[in-house]
Amino acid sequence: AEDGIRDFCLSRGLGDVYKRQVHGGVQKMNTNKDQPGSNLEQSRNIELQALNQQDVDSPSKLMGSQNKQAGINQVPDSSKTAKTMKEKIFDFIENTYYIIFMSVVTIYALFGDDVKVLVVDRDGDPYFWGINSLCFTLFIIELILGSYSKPGYFNSFFFWLDLISTLSMVMDIGWISDLILGTDSNAVSSAKGAASLARAGRASRVGTRAARIVRIIRLIRLIRIVKLYKHAQQVMVDQEVDQDDLLNIQDQQQDHDQQQQGLASNTINEKKDGLQRQKSMVEKEKNEGNEDEMELPKETNVGKKLSDLTTKRVIMLVLGIMITLPLFSVDTYIEDKTSYETGAKLLDLWFQDEGPSGRNFLISKDIYIREHERSNENVRTPLLLLMINGTVLYEDNQNSPEDLRQDEIESNGGDGYNYEVVFETREDAVLNAILSIVRTVFVCIVLTMGALLFSRDANDLVLQPIESMLEKVQRISRNPIEAAQMEEREELAYEQAQKELEKGKNKKKNKKVEQNYETQILEKTITKIGALLALGFGEAGSEIIAENMKNSYGEVNPMVPGKKIMAIFGFCDIRNFTDATEVLQEGVMVFVNEIAEIVHGTVDRFSGAANKNIGDAFLLVWKFPKDQVEELQIESADGQTQNTVLELKASTIVSQIADMSLIAFLKIMSGINASRKLIKYRQNEGLNRRIPHYSVKMGFGLHVGWAIEGAIGSEYKIDASYLSPNVNMASRLEAATKQFGVPLLVSGPLYRLLTPESQEEMRHIDRVTVKGSIDPMDFYTCDVDLNRVKVNNKQVDVSQLEKGQKKRFRVINRLKRNDLMKKVLQNKFKVSSLFKTDPDLKNMRSIFTQEFNEVFSQGMKHYLDGDWPAAKEVFEKTLNMIPGHKDGPSNTLLDVIEENNGRAPDSWKGYRVLTCLLYTSP
Repeated sequence: AEDGIRDFCLSRGLGDVYKRQVHGGVQKMNTNKDQPGSNLEQSRNIELQALNQQDVDSPSKLMGSQNKQAGINQVPDSSKTAKTMKEKIFDFIENTYYIIFMSVVTIYALFGDDVKVLVVDRDGDPYFWGINSLCFTLFIIELILGSYSKPGYFNSFFFWLDLISTLSMVMDIGWISDLILGTDSNAVSSAKGAASLARAGRASRVGTRAARIVRIIRLIRLIRIVKLYKHAQQVMVDQEVDQDDLLNIQDQQQDHDQQQQGLASNTINEKKDGLQRQKSMVEKEKNEGNEDEMELPKETNVGKKLSDLTTKRVIMLVLGIMITLPLFSVDTYIEDKTSYETGAKLLDLWFQDEGPSGRNFLISKDIYIREHERSNENVRTPLLLLMINGTVLYEDNQNSPEDLRQDEIESNGGDGYNYEVVFETREDAVLNAILSIVRTVFVCIVLTMGALLFSRDANDLVLQPIESMLEKVQRISRNPIEAAQMEEREELAYEQAQKELEKGKNKKKNKKVEQNYETQILEKTITKIGALLALGFGEAGSEIIAENMKNSYGEVNPMVPGKKIMAIFGFCDIRNFTDATEVLQEGVMVFVNEIAEIVHGTVDRFSGAANKNIGDAFLLVWKFPKDQVEELQIESADGQTQNTVLELKASTIVSQIADMSLIAFLKIMSGINASRKLIKYRQNEGLNRRIPHYSVKMGFGLHVGWAIEGAIGSEYKIDASYLSPNVNMASRLEAATKQFGVPLLVSGPLYRLLTPESQEEMRHIDRVTVKGSIDPMDFYTCDVDLNRVKVNNKQVDVSQLEKGQKKRFRVINRLKRNDLMKKVLQNKFKVSSLFKTDPDLKNMRSIFTQEFNEVFSQGMKHYLDGDWPAAKEVFEKTLNMIPGHKDGPSNTLLDVIEENNGRAPDSWKGYRVLTCLLYTSP
């Protein structure tokens, strides 16, 4: 359960494998050439797919790359070329296919000599010697390449282990072993008589005894099998998708449905439909962006060190036991007596006493030959030669010794004796080969199981938590915003596992859930720190976090250079905040935070980001994907410098995002007026004494343009925010809402980005110039009557929910956001349709008729054309055209006309200068 939960928390949010890319060439001036790949959007949508069981493409395919950087031409450096070659060799010898190939070679080296005895006679030996020579050469090349490219390999324990095991193969090459042991593999075939046969038998005994020792040394090669098995085991662990964890995900989807019904029930019903599709999604996520899916995973430094130490000890222990045990056996020092030796000695005695014609000698000779010749079915090692005092008493002429190897012939007697007995040991050689194969397999199992069992506890308690912590740190460095969501997903997974444990399900697998090890505490702490960093710095500070997290050994440098972006900036302000502060005192913090919960939550749902909380005001941002922004270089007036200008593409995605910002602010207005939590301030006596009929009101301004995103401040204190006249413009638009008597003002540039459907819902109310700008700007508003919004008594009060329910509520809102953004990017949903389908929007706008808009538009035309008397007549009509509603823009424009005595100034150009309180002629 611990492994499965860790995989869920760490892998399901972001499955793609991130790779480092070096981009060469001159700087590209058009960012729409960037390849798609927003890591954050991939993470959000992979999570959404897992919980909603939808098989759709990640919207990151439509998002611009956040990581691609322009390259700079550099002069090649010979040192870097050598290092690159070393890295290439290292990648080659660590490649999966190469490891598999060398493992096959190793398996042959372990079993080839025994297989040779089982499948071919001595005529086939040269072919096996040739293959052994090839294997020996491959191992030597591997040693050289490893010594050159692997850091710390040369002269290490494993280097000497591989060297010894490679040198042990020399004894498997017959041409070389004959020279070393002083034997001749062709001695048997060249034997023309019994004496030559006897000498060949004596020589074979030397080679047989030496081969027994070499066979033990050859077992050292099994380290290769252990390495491969450990790598394969790690791959299987990383790619394994636990079915129980997938069911936990489905349980959260069931909670999603319950949450939409008001979180009335906490019961979790298992939902197993679509499990296979979810599994395929997770596997797709884990493999996304990985060009070489067969590459073995990289170990952490601690894991590699501990693994090497464990493997060393296991190898030394097993090989030490195998080598030393024979030293304590009597068979190592004294050979067993056989009937060949004792019978031959008895014949030699009778021969010496009675001569070759003695009765006892002849009887004993006949019995000896009859009991040991090949025709006896009970004989395992048939007699080939019997010779006493130089006289051949028996020779097997039917079976040629030319078909036998030296180690398939055994002899007794020879120097110091008057007899010589040679017999065939082919069956013993075959049996020994079979036992050798079994012994080798057994040692493989012992080494493998020993290495794994010895290191299992260390892996479970230390290495896996360390690797998990390292992965979390790396994820924070790649995607700081995702860290804000990791803790919630992790906690939900643990809580679900705990619930199953309490229900009696998966007791064995979830046993570790209850154990609070220090490593688990550290893991959770890292997650929480990452979440706090992301929440504190926000989206604008994600690069600051990422750059400093990547620099593991350097100092903290918060002053990361800013970057130019295109975004929609929204500014909203709480009305009468000074009065609220004086009345509420300490409670003003709760007051602001309750409003912020609605503002931030609504903006987040419509894929925006909260940037600044400035007391009674909030700065909200909708950044455009990089692939929707064109970067142009324009020469300055003097022609000596170039300025970078960002322009938005004329695309559906840009218009949809603009619609989302507009709808978000309208939904904030309805949310504040429908909030059960804020209704208490309407009934506050102190506020009503200050402001009769008090209710929470806010002003909103929306503008679009470029800005510099980055750190503002010093090493003592920084804020991650945006600097640009366009940000200030959003603030001025919000301030101007008081003058026009409307809750929302939208700038002309943003209006032009809206979809035609949303533009139809807007009203053009003025054209002005603002402080710091000489270009006139059109002002638009979206008319709403907030008095028509009723308090929603069925609304979920998140503050009253339990801890687990709060997390689920946030996860569900995030799912809704991801779902909406996915549909928007895929052009499967029109945001503007909410004007026709959303009950709150329809209710707020129901009193504003098409006729009212048409009449006001006529007045605006007269106003801009300079026909102010006609405009005044129209505005007087629209001022009270809607029953029970006094139109703010009509009233403001009437005041402007009156200030100028009912006529447009002679210098009228179709716009005015916007002052703090009133309009004046330019």
